[in-house]
Amino acid sequence: MDPKFEEFLQFFEGRYGEVIARLQKSEVKETDILAMFSFFILQHLRTPHMLANRLDVVEAFRNTIIGGKALHEVREDAQRPTDLQREMQEQIYIAAKAGSYFDDLTPVFLINRSKIPFITSDNPACLTNRLYTQRYGDATSGMIQSGAAIFLPLTAQLAFMGYDGDVFHPVSRLISHEVRNAYDVNRLNELQAQVATGTLFFTDWSDSDYVQRLAHNCKGMRRETWSHIWTSIKDGEDAEYERFRAVTEADNESKEARVTSVSMYNPAPSTWPSFLRFKLRPKGFTTGSAVGFVRAAHATQKKGPHFRQVVLPASIPKHHTPEHREVMWMRKNAAQDTIKSK
Repeated sequence: MDPKFEEFLQFFEGRYGEVIARLQKSEVKETDILAMFSFFILQHLRTPHMLANRLDVVEAFRNTIIGGKALHEVREDAQRPTDLQREMQEQIYIAAKAGSYFDDLTPVFLINRSKIPFITSDNPACLTNRLYTQRYGDATSGMIQSGAAIFLPLTAQLAFMGYDGDVFHPVSRLISHEVRNAYDVNRLNELQAQVATGTLFFTDWSDSDYVQRLAHNCKGMRRETWSHIWTSIKDGEDAEYERFRAVTEADNESKEARVTSVSMYNPAPSTWPSFLRFKLRPKGFTTGSAVGFVRAAHATQKKGPHFRQVVLPASIPKHHTPEHREVMWMRKNAAQDTIKSK
């Protein structure tokens, strides 16, 4: 690996080690919280799991058919063999740029007081979203969406969590929360069992039977692929928007413009931890477009006065989810926040 990337990784891993050492002494600094958010995004994007998702997207691009030929047959940039090291470095570069995506979440350290341990995996940093998964039937919400929650197990007795404070009740008035319910710990462990590429880790061999049962019970919750790729073709426009619909085999000979939309699936437990409870009137920001509902920190970062704060609805139309999208309109010469879907 490039020495600059090695230095980058060593810097974050060094900070992570220092934070863990202080946590074990019950000493937490404000800078430690920011370090945990940064380490989470690095862990989230640097794993073989996320690299596999990235390669799925690359292959979808290479195999897009326009004018009867796949792109890799006609475009030089789609013909180069995939460089796995370069792709992983790109993931790490994205992690460096995306370091602030989660630090608007409310942080809390979960102290495990139950009879079962937190386990971890070769893909330990889990992003999930109770709002979108449970209420909206959409397992593909992204990093900036309302209702996001992140989980990162640190030891058998300690995990780091961040959650959307505009959607969920405070987990604790303190920076830490004691989890005494074994079912809650199991629900968090289910996330690890779902997204693990090939390995689950635990510290005490006496827990091996539990880990085996967990892996068996979560077998049906694992996905063959964690990316949803939707390719569309332009089939109309008006003065403001271009219209795109899902591409079919009948469109192979067409040379009309294509748009490829990529959404990543998030894991979700069989039931949700009892301490992650919805507020009576959860709030988020929206433009009314396919971007959906986003958290305040990310609404204010967008250009233009399009975002407005709303009380989040109890449900959304099925066709608003990427898996059921039929048509998408894209505002001409505009950014993502002006995309509409049907």
